[in-house]
Amino acid sequence: MAEASAVDETLTPDDAVDVLNELLPAQNKSYELGLKLKLPQHVVEAIHKESPSDRCLLQILIKFLQQAEPIPTWRVIVDALKNPVVGLTALARRVEAAHFPDSTAT
Repeated sequence: MAEASAVDETLTPDDAVDVLNELLPAQNKSYELGLKLKLPQHVVEAIHKESPSDRCLLQILIKFLQQAEPIPTWRVIVDALKNPVVGLTALARRVEAAHFPDSTAT
């Protein structure tokens, strides 16, 4: 396996989607996973509304990220591979900041 720095330079957003989809089992429903990651309730509900019940939260996070301003997704992926919960929580926070800016300014 290549070192993280090499991965950072070569991993495309499409690769990132593939890696994220492999991080957690498909049977994890978006709502349940969102709660496990301790996302704010309004974020979980928004993600759940956008997601068919059999799709993973990760796919929805990627969808939100792709609609937001460009984010170096591959760096988040490398972090997620090191520690999935920490990495995915960071990813979720980026989604929240991009799509629910009022909720992060307290």
